[in-house]
Amino acid sequence: FICERNEVPGSKDHVHSMFNGTKNHFIDYHLNQFPLCQNQTGNTTCSRSMNCTDPDCLASLVDQDESYSIYLAVQVIAEGLRRVRRCDDQSCARTSST
Repeated sequence: FICERNEVPGSKDHVHSMFNGTKNHFIDYHLNQFPLCQNQTGNTTCSRSMNCTDPDCLASLVDQDESYSIYLAVQVIAEGLRRVRRCDDQSCARTSST
């Protein structure tokens, strides 16, 4: 069984959205340990040994093999549930529970 290495759609946008001022305890804890980098020049070399947080680097440090495998598993389960419930993009068929 070989997993395809791919990026989860929207993952980089999601990581960047965590820094838009919304309350996120995980990010708050991380930023307490590793504050945002002050001198962001746009060509930062990302590494796990950085002493500060660059949102661009956080997205690139996500294990793509593992996260994409989880993404695919969730997609398969969701599609199975849609079929069992006879759902389309708008709604699911009503069923009686007898």
